[in-house]
Amino acid sequence: MLTPFYMLYYGILIVASTLSYIAFKKGDNKSIYILILLVVTFLFEILTQVLSKNQIKGFTYIYDIFNAVEYALFCLYYLNACKIKGIRIWAKISIMLFSIFSLCVAYLIYGFGNHYRELVSLNINIEGVLLFIIYTHLLFSIDNNITIPIYKHPDFWIAVGVLTFYGGVFVLFVLYPILTHIDTITASIEYGFIMEPLNLFIYFCIILGMLCLLRNKKYLIQ
Repeated sequence: MLTPFYMLYYGILIVASTLSYIAFKKGDNKSIYILILLVVTFLFEILTQVLSKNQIKGFTYIYDIFNAVEYALFCLYYLNACKIKGIRIWAKISIMLFSIFSLCVAYLIYGFGNHYRELVSLNINIEGVLLFIIYTHLLFSIDNNITIPIYKHPDFWIAVGVLTFYGGVFVLFVLYPILTHIDTITASIEYGFIMEPLNLFIYFCIILGMLCLLRNKKYLIQ
């Protein structure tokens, strides 16, 4: 049976996916990347829940694959908003490099037993740093329109969601090993206490971004 958190979490994912689909059908081509991301996230969460519930071991490598897909989709969305050629080239190259890096990390961790367990959080931390750089640029590249407040721009909410989520995740994964050495049970509780709101926040920001996009057709990118 689903917990209240997962009921809310899946509900937010479904609403965000629906709005992204509507935006795409209305002509906003970049929304397809958000839609694919949300669908993949939804299916990934269900898969991990099923595997965990059935106590199947050795499936955690799929997190590294998911991180690579997630990073690629966030980059593709960003590329539709970025106009600077040099940064666009760098972002495209980073997709390939991060995908290779993710596979290498997964191989080291799950191919050589416990020798590289300290690399478990490295993958998402690198993803977070890269996305933090990219979406900071996106945030500060938003056109400053005097008649329309910045908080009504869809990219504002997408950027805020990404920056908040990955900023929080980075701090959490830096502190988590320290907390684990102090008290494993407390560390696990605090992990969920921080991660759950961050997950809800990033997808809620996507909902706000899609609503802003649908309310103002000038932001539709065809």
